Amino acid sequence: MAKYRLTPWSPFGQDSAAAEIGPFALMKPDLALTSVAGVSGTDVEQRLADVLGARPPGPGGFVQTGNLGCFWMGARLWMVFGSRGTCDDLTERLETAMQGAAAVVEQSDGWVGLDVTGQGVSGAFERLVCFDIHEMRAGEVQRSVIEHVGCIVFCLAPDRHMRVLAPRSYARALRRTLVTCLKATLALHTDE
Repeated sequence: MAKYRLTPWSPFGQDSAAAEIGPFALMKPDLALTSVAGVSGTDVEQRLADVLGARPPGPGGFVQTGNLGCFWMGARLWMVFGSRGTCDDLTERLETAMQGAAAVVEQSDGWVGLDVTGQGVSGAFERLVCFDIHEMRAGEVQRSVIEHVGCIVFCLAPDRHMRVLAPRSYARALRRTLVTCLKATLALHTDE
């Protein structure tokens, strides 16, 4: 019988997700993600609130409580996230808590996240997204298209810390787009 030695492969290939461009930093948060889709006629919101320790968010919002976070994806549909290592059993915990009130699906391998930090980061994002990034407040989330791919953009700290979630297959292109945009923003401000 053949024995295989499998090596985990980053969605970024051999490249690191991390980069520093002037005052901006790009890094990959190591997220565990699980979707929760409520079954009609069930108390899914209350069950999810019990897990989170807070009411699940509505459109355009996310909540962060302790080591868990949650954002709204659609009617009776949320994505729950936490850091890998501390939330490796996230899907199991949610399945147990939902007791059939929701379809619970592991999503970690389908998405990739990138955090962008640095004073003035909104100036870069205004070139990427199709909404007014300067109107976003901490705790808000918006869907947008970045380079023809549907992404989810979080405001963690206004004009200082943004997070983008995108399909895993888009990881390298997303990183390249963010690096290019940050460099262009930096060049624009150094030319002034």
